Amino acid sequence: MGKEFIIDKVFDAVFVCAGVYTDPFHASVTKLDNFAGTITHSRDYRTPGKYAGKRVTILGSGPSSFDIALDLQPVATEVVVSVSKTDLFNLKQQYANGVFPSNLKVVDWIDHVDDDGWLVFGDGSKVMSDVLMFCTGYKISFPFLDASCGVTIENERHVQPLYKHMIHTQRPTMFFINILRSPISFNTAYAQVPVAMKILAGAVKLPSADEMETESELEYQQRLSVGIPGFKAHGFLGCGDFSLFSYYRDLATMAGTAVSLPLDMMETLLQKLIHNISKNCATHKNISYEQPERGQRLVRKYSRPRVQRLLSNS
Repeated sequence: MGKEFIIDKVFDAVFVCAGVYTDPFHASVTKLDNFAGTITHSRDYRTPGKYAGKRVTILGSGPSSFDIALDLQPVATEVVVSVSKTDLFNLKQQYANGVFPSNLKVVDWIDHVDDDGWLVFGDGSKVMSDVLMFCTGYKISFPFLDASCGVTIENERHVQPLYKHMIHTQRPTMFFINILRSPISFNTAYAQVPVAMKILAGAVKLPSADEMETESELEYQQRLSVGIPGFKAHGFLGCGDFSLFSYYRDLATMAGTAVSLPLDMMETLLQKLIHNISKNCATHKNISYEQPERGQRLVRKYSRPRVQRLLSNS
């Protein structure tokens, strides 16, 4: 085995770009120890073959839950999707409308596991499953940051003290890039990095640390006041008036630059995408989305075999 080295260096700035799709989050389930089957997380899902002939219950109502459910349905004996109250994509209504095959059903959020190992849901129904899969997202964690950095994480997803979801208020040359929860969060770096570079160049003057923390806390309390849970402190999907595109425009205004992303087009396409998913998540990938003024296809059609090839190669 090689030797381990610790090297101390001083830098003018630090960009934390570690992503937020590494450390799986498992929602709390009462009496989970009673479940005798396999417990897994969507992070570890690749292909449906290992679930052939099994009864699978999926916890979650986001894209990973219905993507995996539809992938499993042809091979699994039964697929049950347990959705939260928010049910962002109207999966329960789609189920009521007969959108899904007969061996795929949608139920309320899980309530507990009974003494015999049955999964009991909020509506009183229950199933016996071989696999319980959490499609419940990810924690935010930075195990490489020393405590002296002064970074804390509440509810496993609320990073503090950050201004504009990216700037360390006490150490304003430390930037956290793309920790947002959004269906198109990978574009966020294009909005955040120019702001960080302007700050480092001295072209953007930040408010005082106290002012930044006061503004950040005000936004957090506003989110809580309209029913957005604390773990969505950096969320921009299903968060009402807290729009990702408004956030992008706010950053551009702060930096005094033009928005580098085609926000109007992206916003329109995202609205159409969410509408189509909420109407029929089983067929939405067959739809192509066109840029009206150019007629250029921006979203490729992915057939299910294509998706499986992508998963098997990841």
